[in-house]
Amino acid sequence: MPQIDLVIPMPPTPDADLHLGHAAGPYITADIYRRMLQMGGRNVIFVSGCDALENWCADMGTEALARMRDRHESALASLGVEFDAFLSPLEGAFGEAYSRILRDGFRKLCSHLQFEEVEEEILFSASDGVYGFGVDVAGECPHCGARVQGSSCIQCFNDIQPAELVRPYMPGRDNTAPTTVTNAFLRIDGVSDEQLRAVGLPEVALRRFDTWRTETAGRMRLTYQGSFGVRPDGSTDRVLRNAYLYFCRAAAWTMTDGASSPDRTFRLSAFMGLDNFIPNGIGSIVLAEHFDDIEVTRVEFNHMLHYDGRKFSKSKNHGPRILDLAQKWGERRMAALRVHLAGLDLSGAIQEFDLGTFDAFAAEYECVIEWLSDAVGREELAEAQDAGCLRDSIWGSAVCDAPRQFKRIELTKLYQETLLSLSGPRSTVDALIGMQFM
Repeated sequence: MPQIDLVIPMPPTPDADLHLGHAAGPYITADIYRRMLQMGGRNVIFVSGCDALENWCADMGTEALARMRDRHESALASLGVEFDAFLSPLEGAFGEAYSRILRDGFRKLCSHLQFEEVEEEILFSASDGVYGFGVDVAGECPHCGARVQGSSCIQCFNDIQPAELVRPYMPGRDNTAPTTVTNAFLRIDGVSDEQLRAVGLPEVALRRFDTWRTETAGRMRLTYQGSFGVRPDGSTDRVLRNAYLYFCRAAAWTMTDGASSPDRTFRLSAFMGLDNFIPNGIGSIVLAEHFDDIEVTRVEFNHMLHYDGRKFSKSKNHGPRILDLAQKWGERRMAALRVHLAGLDLSGAIQEFDLGTFDAFAAEYECVIEWLSDAVGREELAEAQDAGCLRDSIWGSAVCDAPRQFKRIELTKLYQETLLSLSGPRSTVDALIGMQFM
């Protein structure tokens, strides 16, 4: 049966421009991984897009959402992250496929043993006609006490339901009061440690998931009250929560005309921030069990990147934004930025982006690139790359092992050391052939 690798970093929300924390997290990592798979001869689809089906997106309007989708794609392209497609659930064939798969998936889940319809107390703004879901509700995290706005805590990274917040309120909304609603959930607390290890999640992720399912009801939300989204069959007040797995499956079918190739299977490698790995990483493992054509084979998460001691934030306008830097800097300096960000180890802890440290690295990097431009003839390099050569070297070993054990930081360090130690045109050609994944 033909198999295709899906490499899909989490679709970003379209509320503001992307910052360096996004790039250093799932996007550069996913891009390096897909390049390595392609160098090893794998058939890869590399896509992402905008998570544009949220209640608050209705206030932006479709034109503004489309512009933000284009800005996200341009920002990532300035760092060499170039997708086969950058999709929107509001547009074209993908939008149609996504809506259909969301509804079909919900129908399947309705008969699942872990499916539950639950009454919950939610804040509602009578003035605006808005329910307190997502960014429309804030409060204190029940696990660590930090302030939370949205569905996850950026301090302890737990997934949180609105009814679990301590002292909840609706920022910027008037005339709010609690109301009782009914929504659909799926219990995902039965996923085993063996299943999580099988997709590459480290022990720290297993411990965090164990804490979450001990301290909560272990549910993943399937619906919420709203009007901007895909409604389940027969519903007048609920919409279906955006599901990362369904986004990926719709992308796969859209990119391959899947309806005419029912024998294809897709292997999904998922890349996301630590605050998303429970509902969208572990949740995807459960959702994939209901389909014969897609399986989750890898979940790669990252910790947060800080700037001046605080988390990068696009909603709070904290930290450099990618497009701002791309407009100020040339391609060479942006290439240096990509390599520098790739070397920040976000796999186990928060890291700090320091502009002075980057400036020192960029100066050395740009000197080497300038030398390479003079030392290697463009024709010779192009011929070597067109030949598809992959030398029997450290790079060949790395590519062969990529699907089993992908360590971005070690590869980036190796890349930097190799690049900065090149001595002549022939070794330069050999090295660059092996380093196409960067």
